[in-house]
Amino acid sequence: MSRPTQLLYLHKSLYHYPEHPNPTNLSSAGTYTGSGVAEAEEGRLLRRKLRWATLGNDYNWSEKTYAPESETRPLPDEIRHLAVVVVALLRLSDMMGGEGEFEPDAAIVNYYPPNAHLAPHVDR
Repeated sequence: MSRPTQLLYLHKSLYHYPEHPNPTNLSSAGTYTGSGVAEAEEGRLLRRKLRWATLGNDYNWSEKTYAPESETRPLPDEIRHLAVVVVALLRLSDMMGGEGEFEPDAAIVNYYPPNAHLAPHVDR
């Protein structure tokens, strides 16, 4: 991936993906419902508390279910394209039955503070 493309993903991850209407841990907890998470007056504190943003099809963390298709937002084109390329390069569609083209509809962007650790786990 080229340096400009990496910078595009970084910029969008900080300034676009954690914005309304994309849910974040801040909005779902009612901590922050405004816009401009990275630029808000309390932005430094908000950025330290930001842990995830959901893109595309919303995931209800309490019920462990995705929203009905009628309530979804389109996945950002650059994320959809990246997922399609990775699946094709790793030939994962063959492992998924190979029926039709892979069409991603949801993504979670995780934000980790410095020195953070992620214990092994499974997202279902």
